Amino acid sequence: MPQVLRVDGYSFRIYNNDHPPPHVHAWKDGCSCKVSLGSDAEAPQLMDRGDMRRTDAGRAVWITYKCQELLLAHWRRIREQNADRG
Repeated sequence: MPQVLRVDGYSFRIYNNDHPPPHVHAWKDGCSCKVSLGSDAEAPQLMDRGDMRRTDAGRAVWITYKCQELLLAHWRRIREQNADRG
């Protein structure tokens, strides 16, 4: 699972063969949550808080919002690479 972004102690990762909808797994201090990336017309939102504290998960969503375009580009690139291999 490649790390595609690191911000403020958060690591944002996308599994190589992950399922739609576009999303990232955000990690901080050994805890994780899953955040949808949304689209050009839709803002990111929390999909699963997992074991992450509520405030940390909220910050992960905010960072995802701020970096949405970059993260969507990574999602598309990783999906295309896997389609080429398949």
